[in-house]
Amino acid sequence: MVVGVSAIEQQLQQALSKNQMLVHSISDKEAQLEIERNNLKTTQNALTKAQELALSLDERLQQDRDKVEILQQLAQCVQEKMTDIDQMQSGILGTLKSYGQRISFASGRVEMLQGQFARKEAFLRMQMSEETEAMKQKTVPEKPAPLDETSGSYGQLCQELERVTRERDSLATQIRKDSELIDQKVGDVRHKYEGEIEGLRDRIKLLETSVEDRNQKCHRLSELLEEAQSGLEEAREAVDKLKTDLARQQLEAEKALKDKQTKDEQQFIEQFTEMERKLNDARREHTKAVVSLRQQERQMSRERQRAADQVKGLEDYYKVQLDKLHHQLKTSERDKNLLMATLRQEGLLSKMKTQRASPVNYESDSSTTDDKENIEPSSNAAQSQRVSEPLKSVIDDIKALTEVASDSEDS
Repeated sequence: MVVGVSAIEQQLQQALSKNQMLVHSISDKEAQLEIERNNLKTTQNALTKAQELALSLDERLQQDRDKVEILQQLAQCVQEKMTDIDQMQSGILGTLKSYGQRISFASGRVEMLQGQFARKEAFLRMQMSEETEAMKQKTVPEKPAPLDETSGSYGQLCQELERVTRERDSLATQIRKDSELIDQKVGDVRHKYEGEIEGLRDRIKLLETSVEDRNQKCHRLSELLEEAQSGLEEAREAVDKLKTDLARQQLEAEKALKDKQTKDEQQFIEQFTEMERKLNDARREHTKAVVSLRQQERQMSRERQRAADQVKGLEDYYKVQLDKLHHQLKTSERDKNLLMATLRQEGLLSKMKTQRASPVNYESDSSTTDDKENIEPSSNAAQSQRVSEPLKSVIDDIKALTEVASDSEDS
């Protein structure tokens, strides 16, 4: 039984060592799984960075597109402004042309008025000279009335001439003032519009330079946009490739992990089943050993009880026999004392001492009694020896079982 328990302990120790080895194997597999997870995490980080780069490139592309649209709008605004400026220049040139035409018309009118006034003045002078000559030729005194009429018409003519002269002078002054004012206004307008035209020309030059710079920037941005688009396309291809590789690695890792888990689970299930079977066998053996030990303990208890009962019965028997022997001894002593007293009284004691031929009856009785007593103790001793031998074997068995029980409890 001790050998069976030690074998079970060895099997249990082997099972524990195998379990420890399996735990180490599981730890190694978990470490490999953690490495695969780290690799997967690294790949995911690379994919995230690639996606962020793609998003940043998309944002830059959108910004470049917005800038191109802004530049297009600016170019359109500049073109519209140039069109407005051209229209304004055309309007200013038309206005200046109309002003020139009006000035030319006014100059022609002034020249025409001056010619008319000159002709009128010459006509008046010629008329006055004719009248003066006519008056000089007519020196007839008896015709005063026509002289009065001639002097009246002459005065009227002089007044009319003075009035016409004043009107001519006022008109000439007004025309001169108007001409000067018109010239001044035309000069101011010309100076103003020439300054505006110069400013607009400078602004047009600046806008043309800016448009040229913007066109160059647009060209550069277009090139950068094409490069960014090509880089974005390459990055997208790389991202797609990384996604494909990542999905393939994930599938391979999941498949390998699943296969490994299935294999390990199957192996662990088999080992666990084997260990459970061995453990159940060990438990059954242990239960059998415990049951056998308990049965032996109960049997030993019964044998101890039986031996104790036998010892108690022997003790009681010996006490009874001792009591009987003490009683017989007392009776024999009393009979002896009685016989001795009788012999002393009858004088037979000395005679018996001299003869010493045959023993006295009481001695024979005592000898028989002693023989009986010797026989009985010898038989009792033999019986006690026969009883003590199984008791000794029982005690040895009890000691052996006690040692086995203590060893099993220690284990």
